[in-house]
Amino acid sequence: MVLGTYHFNQDHARKELAHMITLHEYPLSMVDHVGFKRYSYALQPLFKVVSRNTIKNDIMKIFEYEKEKTMKLLDSNASRIALTTDMWTSSNQKRGFMAITSHFIDVSWKLQSRLVRFIYVPCPHTAEVLANALVECLLDWNLDRKLSTLIVDNYTINDAMIECILDKYLEDLLTRGDHAAKLEESPEDWCSDRECLPRTVSYLQESNPDTSFLI
Repeated sequence: MVLGTYHFNQDHARKELAHMITLHEYPLSMVDHVGFKRYSYALQPLFKVVSRNTIKNDIMKIFEYEKEKTMKLLDSNASRIALTTDMWTSSNQKRGFMAITSHFIDVSWKLQSRLVRFIYVPCPHTAEVLANALVECLLDWNLDRKLSTLIVDNYTINDAMIECILDKYLEDLLTRGDHAAKLEESPEDWCSDRECLPRTVSYLQESNPDTSFLI
């Protein structure tokens, strides 16, 4: 074993601490624990344990970096992107959460999946509230022009949510996407597509009663 000169880097250590907390889903309060402080000092006396607010800010910086990297990946991808959503209520806090995952085929014809949003959805979980949360994600990630398919779980309100998206949001999303040019060239064809969407959704729901689709 060859030993070289070692230089302690406080910023690098903080970044690794933030990665550890997110990787293992540790509580932010762990940095306040006496045992953790003693352990850190035993490993490296020069390391200054930061507060939970500071480590939270470090984690948010990592999130913003990873989000920007993922957005560039999605923007550069030429294929359409499918989304899956999952909505559930925590048993201990009685709070609702929504997870939204993107799926696409990259240039090497490999299936890629990226979690694009995990958010708290305040009550009441009406169709309009859920539709707003979903559409906000589409716009925030610039996916409104690249969406191919939306698949949701068998949460009872999802059928109404899809109808809400069809009635209130879909036309706006389509006119800002590839269908905008199609509307200018041939409004009749665009209207025909628009009328086919509810029938397509109805057919898929009849074929798969436990799953809701938006195409």
